[in-house]
Amino acid sequence: MEHFLKFLSIAVPVAYIGTYVLYARLFRAEKEKDFLSSARFGMLVAILLHTSYLLVISAEYHRCPLATRAEGLLFAAWLLAIIHIVNERFTDGQSLGVFTLLPSVVGVASAALLWDNDAASGDFEHSRLLIFHIVLSLASYVAFSVATMLAVMYLIQHRRLKAKRFDTTYRKIPSLDTLDRLAAAWVLAGCIALVLGAALGWTWVRETNREGIGSSLLPIFAVLAIFVASVVTRKVAGWHGVRHMIIIVVGFGVLVVVSLFSFLKLHGFYS
Repeated sequence: MEHFLKFLSIAVPVAYIGTYVLYARLFRAEKEKDFLSSARFGMLVAILLHTSYLLVISAEYHRCPLATRAEGLLFAAWLLAIIHIVNERFTDGQSLGVFTLLPSVVGVASAALLWDNDAASGDFEHSRLLIFHIVLSLASYVAFSVATMLAVMYLIQHRRLKAKRFDTTYRKIPSLDTLDRLAAAWVLAGCIALVLGAALGWTWVRETNREGIGSSLLPIFAVLAIFVASVVTRKVAGWHGVRHMIIIVVGFGVLVVVSLFSFLKLHGFYS
């Protein structure tokens, strides 16, 4: 099994990189049919290998594959790939992959580099509350990341529309309305996942008497407040478009700062 894991640790990044190259060629192609089938087939191979990788890690070490930094990156990259596939269903087959697939490529490549430095068979606390807390927290971060990518794409598309620059980038990026709806949907999904994850985290902290850890996670509620504000202002005040996208980008910036702070303070806690 160890040899198969080693094979997958190489095959998964290679599959994603190859797929990303196909999506890049699709983005530049005048006729999408020339590369669309190849890109989608590459995506299918990559996601199947990736899923197999996570399942084999779980079977080999008899635990949820979230015990190390490498495994956390693998899981987050897998979620990003799934979201990429879902987004494609709502964008009329346009070549979003050159934007939305890149984080998955970076994630699996980083995991491969970290794998030998992490204790892949290290101890992991088998608490269902902790596991679901980590899964939901990662899912919320991934959803916010995707929403931010879509928001940035919206701002790019909006700027090109105002400048009347109807080039390849303009034609390949989905419409402003589609980007607005997708970004809002992933922000809402991220908020729900973060609230559920935080509730499970607080419950676990109380059950295990780790109050110091609980207080150090409080800054994440600042992130939640910003993203909830984006949902509320969109629904109540009708803040669609540029203002809505700016709130999302600001929220993600705060999320990055909070995550770096938490990593520096809690480094080594989950691994």
